[in-house]
Amino acid sequence: RDLGLIHGVGEVLVYSDPDGRRIGSGGSTLLCLLEIINRELRGRPKELASPEAWEQTLRRLRVLIVHAGGDARRLPAYSPCGKIFIPVPGESDSALGLTLIDRQLPRYLSLPAPADGSGQVVVATGDVFLDFDSSRVRFGRRGITAIGCLADPKLASAHGVFCPGRDGEVRRFLQKPSLQEQKQHSAIDRHGRSLLDIGIMSIDAPAAVRLLTSCRPRISRGGKLTWSGRGADIILRHGLDFYREVCCAMGRETDRKDYIREVRRTGSTLSDSELGTLYGIFSTIPLFVETIPRCVFLHFGTLRQLMASGADLISLDRGVSNLHAPIILNSEIGPGGAVIGKDAWIEGCRILKALSLGGEN
Repeated sequence: RDLGLIHGVGEVLVYSDPDGRRIGSGGSTLLCLLEIINRELRGRPKELASPEAWEQTLRRLRVLIVHAGGDARRLPAYSPCGKIFIPVPGESDSALGLTLIDRQLPRYLSLPAPADGSGQVVVATGDVFLDFDSSRVRFGRRGITAIGCLADPKLASAHGVFCPGRDGEVRRFLQKPSLQEQKQHSAIDRHGRSLLDIGIMSIDAPAAVRLLTSCRPRISRGGKLTWSGRGADIILRHGLDFYREVCCAMGRETDRKDYIREVRRTGSTLSDSELGTLYGIFSTIPLFVETIPRCVFLHFGTLRQLMASGADLISLDRGVSNLHAPIILNSEIGPGGAVIGKDAWIEGCRILKALSLGGEN
């Protein structure tokens, strides 16, 4: 922001999880919404305490929330900066090398506004690179509208999967479902493809306010809107995953029992009572999916994916295969320096001699 490298954005805000806790993508979404409402309604205590005023505030704004990708425990070299700032291949006219967020932002900022111009909160994930035709996407339905791409069920099994109904309505949302579970819920179409969640959700103002009710906002002694009670306790003790505890509650065919079973299967540690409370709130939000026919979906979640996705990104940029060639970023190859080997990711190095690698380095 200070170097003028972010264009087309009114204001850039950065928030971290409070007190060193891990509050999850759902918890941080709520934190961001609370902070935005506090900024917009500062000095107006009556409006700050009014959900109607929150909704009117969000109807005036377009908000993009990009989650930074967690602790990056499976990418230890990039834990200090987070996955969102992983260096990636690509041409840059800046003295700074490109990072994943640099390559994500143009796509996220090209997403359309709702047709009625009534405000929008877009939640996106920071550990993937996406390339798709955003002009084919239409937002404007009430509730939450996600973007899905037809993909191989094996790939989809590591992410979220939509079970679509008529007119884009979602029957169920499955998190990391096995092939058997996808078949059981008719998530695989007649061409053998599943509808993959690519991590982009567009939320209208009433749905955003409904999400906020889960953390029971109240005015603190300092005059700020903050979470409280059981909702705050759930978030601070266990965290809240947007794509698990929130989205799995939605869908026309999902009931309370299905919801608890689904989030338990994918690792939720909340009690049945706590999950029942969340289900009662989130299940009332309509969920739709916009299907795009083609999408490049590159995940930067592990060291192995770092090399594979980096190679795919180079191939995408150059139009030629970069299979197995070493990827060299932000490095100096001096006189007499060379890299010999394949399937390697080299970053931040000065190489003045021949370097021979065995592979997957």
